[in-house]
Amino acid sequence: MPAAQARLQKRPKGRTLAEFLNKQNELLPAEQKLLDACAKGERAKIGSTRPKKEPHTKDSGQEGLANEELQKRTIRADFLRFLVLGGDSDAPVHEKGAHVVGAWIDGDLDLDTCHAAAPFTLDDCHIDGSLEISDADLPGLYLTRCVAKQINGDRLCCSGSLHLNDSVIDGATHLGGAHITGDLDCSGASLGRTADDAFSLYCEAAEISGTVFIDSENGSQPFHALGKTQFDGALLRGGVNFVAGTFEDDVSFLGATISGDLDLSESNFVSSGSAVHELILTRAEISGRLLFIKLNGRLASISLRGVNTNALVDDEQSWKVADELILDGFRYKRFIDTEISSTKETLRHVSPIDAEMRIRWLCRQRKQDLGANFKPQPWEQLIVVLREMGHFEQSRLVSIELQVQLRRAGKIAGVRKIWHIAYGLLYGYGYRPTRLIFWVSGALIFFAATYWWAAEQGIMAPTDRSVLSDPRYDMCYRQYPFNWTKCELIKRTYTVFNPVVYSLDLIIPILGLQQAKDWAPQVTRPCAETGFSGICVSPEDSATVMGYSPFGILISIFARLENLFGWLAGLMLVAVASGFVKRE
Repeated sequence: MPAAQARLQKRPKGRTLAEFLNKQNELLPAEQKLLDACAKGERAKIGSTRPKKEPHTKDSGQEGLANEELQKRTIRADFLRFLVLGGDSDAPVHEKGAHVVGAWIDGDLDLDTCHAAAPFTLDDCHIDGSLEISDADLPGLYLTRCVAKQINGDRLCCSGSLHLNDSVIDGATHLGGAHITGDLDCSGASLGRTADDAFSLYCEAAEISGTVFIDSENGSQPFHALGKTQFDGALLRGGVNFVAGTFEDDVSFLGATISGDLDLSESNFVSSGSAVHELILTRAEISGRLLFIKLNGRLASISLRGVNTNALVDDEQSWKVADELILDGFRYKRFIDTEISSTKETLRHVSPIDAEMRIRWLCRQRKQDLGANFKPQPWEQLIVVLREMGHFEQSRLVSIELQVQLRRAGKIAGVRKIWHIAYGLLYGYGYRPTRLIFWVSGALIFFAATYWWAAEQGIMAPTDRSVLSDPRYDMCYRQYPFNWTKCELIKRTYTVFNPVVYSLDLIIPILGLQQAKDWAPQVTRPCAETGFSGICVSPEDSATVMGYSPFGILISIFARLENLFGWLAGLMLVAVASGFVKRE
C-alpha cells in the first residue's frame, strides 16, 4: 500500500492534503498560494478586491460559470477548512493561522463541532455558501468586507473575538448560546434575512465577555439589519455599542444582562407601510448607562418594563420615535450628561431635567398605563431621582402632576375627588403650602371689597334688635336713609363696621373679632312694593311694606361662602400639620 494512501486511512475525510491534489499532484493556484502562506504565518493575498461572480453571455450556453480571473482566485471551502483545522504533516499551519485576502471561497465552509488550533481571517473574500460554525471551538474569527449566504454559529465557543466588519451576510447570522471571550464586532455589516427566518442577528442566551459593536467607527458604512436583532437573555460583559445602526425590524434585549453601557444613539428604525416594529429592553439589567440620543425613524413602542440601569442619557426627540412607551418598573439612579464625538468636534450633551419635559415624557406611555390601569411607578421613580439629584422644585412639579394624573385616571373619585381638587387648589397637594396663604389673602381682599360696596349701598345692618328698635337711632334714618354704617350716633355706642375686619372675622372665625356677630347683610328691608316671592321692586323712600332685598340675599350668600371657605382651609391646615393628610 502506498504511503500516501496509508496516511489517508489514518485521518478522517477532508483532513489530508492528498485528498485535494489533482492528477498532476497540484492544487488550485489560489490554494497553493494559501498553503505556502500558512506555513510561513503570512497572509495569502489572492486579490486586492472582493471577487464577484460574472456569468457568461447567454450565447455561450454556460450560464452561471465563473470567468477565468475568478477561477484563479477560487479556494475550495473544504480545503480552507482543512487548513483552519491545522492541516497535516504535508501541509503544516503556522500558529498565526490562516489569513486569506481577496479569494472566492467555493461552497459551504463547514466547521460545525470542529476545533481550530489557530484563528483565521478572511479579508475581501466571497463565500459562495454558508459559514457553518455551530458548536465549534475557535480561537478567533475575523471577517472584513466579506460576503456569505448566512452564518450558523449557535453554541459557538470562541476564545477570541468574532468580527464581521463591513461584511454582507445575505441571510441570518445565528449565534444563539454562543460563548465569545472577546468582542462581537459587526461594525458596518449588512445582515439580511431569509423567507423562513425572521432574524438578521440572533444572539439569544449568548455570553460575550467583550463589547458588542455595530457602530460605523470601526466600519466604512452604517450597520444595517433587515430582520430582527435579538439578544434576549444574553450576558454581555463589555457593553453594547449600537451607535448609528439601521434596523428594519424588532430589536430585543429582553432579560439581557449588560455589564457596561447600552448605547443606542443615532439609531435609525425603519418602518414600511403598516409594519411598525418595537424596541424591547424588558427586564434588562444595565450596569452602566442607557443612552438614547438622536434616535430616528418610527417604532410602535419602546418597552423598558422592569429595566434597571445606573444612569439615563437621553433627549426628548429620541422618545418621539415611538408611538407609545412602556415604562412601568423602569428604574434609573440619575440623569447624566455625556460627551458626543463627531468628525469635527466633541460636543457635550446635557440630559434634560426640567419637569415640563419629563412630564411630557411620562405622558407618552400607553393609554392603559395612564388610564384605568394607571401605573404610578414611573412617576414615583422620576420624583425620587430628581429629588436625590437636588432638583427639589422639579421634583415637586412632577409630584403635583402625578396627583392630577391619578384623578384623571379615575383613581380618585366620588367625595374624595372633590376633597382632592380642593386640596390641590388650596395646598398644592402638600407641595405648595404657601399657596393657602395666597388663597386666603385673595379671598379676604375680594370679600372685603364686596362688603365695602354692600355697606355703601346700605345693605349691612346691626344684628342687635334692640339697636334697630331704639328711638334714639331714628335720626340715622333721617340723616342716612337705611345706611347704618354711616350713622355717627351708632358709631359712639356700637361696634363700628369695618369691611376688612368683617371679612377677616368670617374667613378666620376663631379670631372672634366681633364684626360677624354684630353686623350682617339685610336680607329684608322696607320697600314701597313687592313683586314675585316678595322681592322689593319700588324705591325705598316711600316704603310701606317689608320685602326681600336681592343684593342683601346675594351678600348673605357671599358671607356664608367665605365662612365655609375659612373653615375648609383651616381644617385642611390642621389635617396637614397633624399628619392626618400626607403628600404621598
